[in-house]
Amino acid sequence: MLKALNERVDYLYDRDHTIGHAYFMDVQNLSALERAFKRKVIPLLQEYFYEDLAKVRLALNDKEGLFIEEKNDVPKGLESSPNGYDPKPATKF
Repeated sequence: MLKALNERVDYLYDRDHTIGHAYFMDVQNLSALERAFKRKVIPLLQEYFYEDLAKVRLALNDKEGLFIEEKNDVPKGLESSPNGYDPKPATKF
């Protein structure tokens, strides 16, 4: 899994930004693996790809949106922006 992920990160970004094994040192079961992805790997990929969720999904091979779900929850009071700002899409892992 890590090898496949790193091959995609290398292709989409570069070899210097591949994910190291240290992110998974405490993983003993599937629940811990899920936590590692939600708390460490996905936020790191978001940083690498400047919040470009399409690239994060490509790196994760997430074709069906199983890892990342986009939602547009705009904070109260910012529903209509007079300055033409687009709402920032939020993510749910």
